[in-house]
Amino acid sequence: MRYQDEIKPVSVTEVFPRVQDEQVGITSNPQEFALPFHDIDIRGGTLKDTRIHFQFRNPTNEALSVNISIPELSNSVGGPAYTKSYYVGPNENFRSPVEDLSTYIVSSDQGVLSLNYTAETSSNPSVTLSNFSIDFSELNFSFLEGVFDEVVLPTTENLIDITFFDGWVSGGLDLSDPKLIFDIENSIGVPASLKLNFANVTNIEDETFELENDLLNDGVSFNFPALDNIGGSESTSVEINSDNSNVVDLFNNKPKAIDYDLDLKIDSDQSTVGFYTDESSIDITAVVELPLNLRANDLVLQDTIAFEEIEFDQIDGTGELMLSLINAFPIGVGVNLDFLNDGGETLFSLIDPNEWISVEANTDVSLSVEELEAQIQSIPIEESDVLLLPEVSNVLIRVIVTTTESFGDEFVWVFDHHGVDVKLGAILK
Repeated sequence: MRYQDEIKPVSVTEVFPRVQDEQVGITSNPQEFALPFHDIDIRGGTLKDTRIHFQFRNPTNEALSVNISIPELSNSVGGPAYTKSYYVGPNENFRSPVEDLSTYIVSSDQGVLSLNYTAETSSNPSVTLSNFSIDFSELNFSFLEGVFDEVVLPTTENLIDITFFDGWVSGGLDLSDPKLIFDIENSIGVPASLKLNFANVTNIEDETFELENDLLNDGVSFNFPALDNIGGSESTSVEINSDNSNVVDLFNNKPKAIDYDLDLKIDSDQSTVGFYTDESSIDITAVVELPLNLRANDLVLQDTIAFEEIEFDQIDGTGELMLSLINAFPIGVGVNLDFLNDGGETLFSLIDPNEWISVEANTDVSLSVEELEAQIQSIPIEESDVLLLPEVSNVLIRVIVTTTESFGDEFVWVFDHHGVDVKLGAILK
């Protein structure tokens, strides 16, 4: 039995959102500079939604011709370097028009770009511009390759509801191998890790217990796609089980929910060149897995069903309740029914409340409820109980399960196609 929580995917736009209103000052010629983007040592990429302009002052009293080039920037792979030319008036504080560089290619083995310019007047072929800057009104990438610094990505607190024990009334139940699993699908091509800040299990009696597990408390690195798998993803499954935690004790304590909090971290690894695309993300699914390999000792489960209203004019005697029972479990079970009024009070029980109608086990574990024949039982009811039938609103079905009588201390596999089917009819005399 699996209960899962699809954690909100962490998209690359959340990890590395677009940068706005950044400025790079140019104080030398030529000058190397790093793109002001999340402290990433950028080695290459394709720009997206990127807009720039230049600002500088002509310090001369003459008209000035300016040519700017950035060799590591081009509008296509292997294309000519980015160049711009401007004509600037005497002593003018110049601001260029905003230019859209979306789809331009960045290529830099050293993680920096270089800006070169020439500025000349009719009398001076080498003017030094003053107050020179490149202004990025927006800077973003559809693809980026580089060396990444550490980034911690806190996620929201999450809750997994566990309904397996909703019908529990009494008795003991041991599950042999419960697990908490985090399935990770990562298409961001950088080293990353997952850290579990806490996980608390609340049982059906509203008691809360803490999961103890060093594996995730210390963080676990997970797989990421390599540069030869751009656009692909890598999967990782992190399993918290009986070998590395107290999960067996917690999940055998009749849990109804597990509350947990995770952090994701992009790990700093200066020796690894990573990448991402604008569609990259980290997807995490948290799964509580309760393999129904169980051992039960007088385990009582119950469920309530609606009871169809019965109208009759006269009863001359007793009646019979016809009980159709199908038990697909590989374990013999006991069944009893309580007939309830609108207020949930028991009007009468099918048989003595402390006794059980025995239903034989299914000997072929491959068969489901739909594939088995019913065991029919006729239960006589007294006239006093027959007269109460019009007041019945619901029927509480109670089932008792014990594996220890037939299997001793061995665990017994129960599958999701197993179950108990109960149908009820009446013959009123």
